[in-house]
Amino acid sequence: MARRPRTSKPSREKLDDALAELATSVVGEFLLEPEGRAAYRATRTKAALRKAAKTLTPDPLDTFDVTGGGQIALLPTPLDDHFMVLIQHAAFRAAVAVHYDMDDDGPAPAAVVMFDGDVAQAFKQVRTWIDELDDDLDDDDGPFGGLAPDDLVSMLMDRLAPSREALPANAAERVRAIANRTAAKLRKNQRVGPNDADMAWMDQHPDCLDTIVDLYVAACTAKRRDDALIASVQAMLGTQLEFIRYQVERGWDWANDLVKDYEQRILALADSKVLQVEDWSFLPTTFSHARLPVSPEAAEAFAMAGASISPAVAPEALPGMMRDLIGNMAAEIGDPFELIEAVMEVTAAAPPAMRAYIAHELALSSNPVAREAVPPMLLDPAPEVRQAAAAALEQTAVPDTMAPVSLRRIIAVRNWVPVGDRPAVDRAIRKAREKGVEIAPWPPGADVSIVASMIDGVGAQSLMFASRTGRTGLFAMILLKNGVTDTTCMPDEPRRDIKQSLDMLRQTAPSAEVDRGFADAAVQHAIAANLAAGTLPPAGLLNVAERIGASDWKDRALDPSEDTARLFAELTPEERTEPAIATSLRRSETWTRGNDMFATWFEDSKAIHDLVAGVPRRDSAKALRLVLDEGLEKLRGAWAERLLLLTLWARATSEKPHQGRWKDFLILAHCLSSGRKLADIPLMRTAAQRTIAVARGEGW
Repeated sequence: MARRPRTSKPSREKLDDALAELATSVVGEFLLEPEGRAAYRATRTKAALRKAAKTLTPDPLDTFDVTGGGQIALLPTPLDDHFMVLIQHAAFRAAVAVHYDMDDDGPAPAAVVMFDGDVAQAFKQVRTWIDELDDDLDDDDGPFGGLAPDDLVSMLMDRLAPSREALPANAAERVRAIANRTAAKLRKNQRVGPNDADMAWMDQHPDCLDTIVDLYVAACTAKRRDDALIASVQAMLGTQLEFIRYQVERGWDWANDLVKDYEQRILALADSKVLQVEDWSFLPTTFSHARLPVSPEAAEAFAMAGASISPAVAPEALPGMMRDLIGNMAAEIGDPFELIEAVMEVTAAAPPAMRAYIAHELALSSNPVAREAVPPMLLDPAPEVRQAAAAALEQTAVPDTMAPVSLRRIIAVRNWVPVGDRPAVDRAIRKAREKGVEIAPWPPGADVSIVASMIDGVGAQSLMFASRTGRTGLFAMILLKNGVTDTTCMPDEPRRDIKQSLDMLRQTAPSAEVDRGFADAAVQHAIAANLAAGTLPPAGLLNVAERIGASDWKDRALDPSEDTARLFAELTPEERTEPAIATSLRRSETWTRGNDMFATWFEDSKAIHDLVAGVPRRDSAKALRLVLDEGLEKLRGAWAERLLLLTLWARATSEKPHQGRWKDFLILAHCLSSGRKLADIPLMRTAAQRTIAVARGEGW
C-alpha cells in the first residue's frame, strides 16, 4: 500500500480517505487472527444478537490505545460483516463504518459517518497511526513485503506451520483436558472434535503422542470404563498421527523417529498384555486413520503381536473362522463399500497376504454383498492384494457368481489401476463378457451442487457434492492432494448436517460452487497423479462416482504447459501485452495481504530449512535469492500446475470475487510455464519471503 503524499493543508476529503484507511486496517488486523474471527462469530449467534438488540452500544470486539493519547474501539453491528470503528483523541472524534467481505477476506470501501474536531490535527495523527499499524509496506522497504520478519513468522507459525516446541511439564494435564472436552461433546452426540486452540497445541507438540497413548491405556484399564473418553482419545491418536504425517512428508527425520517409536510402543503393549485384545487391536488401525503407511516389517510384527495376545486357535480352524467372520460382516453391513472400508480398517496394519486371502474368500462367498466387495479391492495399496482380487474375479466371472454391477465396477476402475495390473483386470472382464455376464447400467446421478475449496499452499483441495433438495440426501467429499487421497460418502445425510458441513468448508477455506466440468477435470487429473506417484485412489472414489453418475472418470492428466498456452491464447491481444501482464502480476500479489488462504502459499520442507539455515539471518537478500533460484525453481512445475487448476476453478464459478480472478491466475500460470524469472513474479517473491520466515521460525 503506497503512502499518500502529505500536504500542509489537508482537505476533509483527504482526511476521510485516511480515516477509512485506518479503519479498514484495524478491522483487517483483527480478523486476520483465528481468535478475532472466532470472537466476531460469537456475536452472530441468536442469543448474542438478542442481547445486543437491548443495548444502544454493543460491547467492543477490541479496544486499544495508540500514540498521542488516542483510543480506537472496534464494534460489531447488527448487519453481518459490517463493523464500526470509533476513534477518540483530544483534538477530534470520528466513527467509520467498514464492510469487510468475509468471502473475499478483504474490506470494501469504508465510510466516515461522524467527524468532529480539527481536520489538520486529525489528518496528521491518523497518518501517524497508519504508519505505525502498516509500516514498511512498500516492496522497496524490505524483503518481507510490509511485515517485519518476526511478525510474519509469528503470524504464519501460529496459523499455518506451528513449530515443534518442547513438551511442557503439564502435558499430561493438557492432553487429559482436551480428551475430556471432546468426550463431553460426544456424550451430547455432537459431531465435533478438539477446538482450534487444542488442535494448535497438539500440532505444536508432536511429542505428546506418547502422552496420548498413556491416557488411552489408562482409560482402557480403568475400573469404571468410560466409552466416550476412550473414543475421544482414539480420535486424538488419529489426529496426532496425521499431524506427524505432514512432517514425515516434508522430510523431517524426527517425525520418522516418532512413528518408529510409536510402532515399538504398540508392540511393547502387546508384550505386556496390559490391554484387552480389542483395545490393543485399535492401535495398529490408527495408521489407516491418519493415512500413514505401515512398513512391511511393522505389519508383520503387528500381526505376530496380535496373535500373541489373542485366544489360541488351532491353525486348521482359522479358514472357517475367517469365512464366518466375513459372512457375518457382510450380512450385518449390507453395503459392499462399507464392508471394504471395515476390512481395510481392521487389516490396514496387517500383512498384505491377509487381505489377499480375504479377497479370495469374499469372491467365493455365498453372500452377494461379499462378492460385490471384491472389485473395490482392485484399488488396494498392495500389489499382491490387487493381483489376488483380479485372479479371484477371473475365477468367478460367470453369471452365477458375478453380478452385473460388479462387472460395471471392474470396468470403471480399470483405468484407475497401474498399467501393470491392467492385463489381469482385462482377463477378468473378457471372461465375464464371454460367459454372458451383463453389464449393469450406471445409476442416474443425484442432482447435486458442487462446492470446491481454493487450492492451498500444499496443493490440497476439497470437493463437496451435496443433494440440492430433500430432508435427507447425498453428501460426499473428495480430498485432492497430489492425487485422490480421501473420500467420504453418506447417501442419506440429514439436510441440517449437509448444510453444517458446507458451512464449515466455507469457513475454513475460500470456497465456491463450481460446475461439473471442473470437478470432472480435477478428479481425473488427480487419478493420473495417483498413478504417476505409484499410489491409488481409495475405493470410496468408486462409491462417490456411482452416486453422482460420474461414469467416465479415467486417468486424464492436464498438461500445465499446453493447457495454459491454449487458455492464454484465448485472451484478447490487449490482455496479452507486457504492460497488461505486469499489471496483472502486481494485482495478484496484493491478494496475499490479509488473506488466510494465500498466506499458505509457501514451501515448508527439510530441504528448504537446510537451504535457509546456511544463510545468516541478517542477509535476507541472499536467502531470498537462494530460495527463489534453488528452492522454488525446482518446484516451478508444481506451482504452474496449481495455478492452472486455480484458473479452471475460478472460471468454473459465478461467485465473486473468485470468478473475477481467473485471468490473473492464468497469467501467473503462463509466466511460470513460459520460464519467466521467479524474481520477476511478485507473488513468487512473496511466497519465497514467507518460506524464509517459516524456515527461520522453526524451533527444531
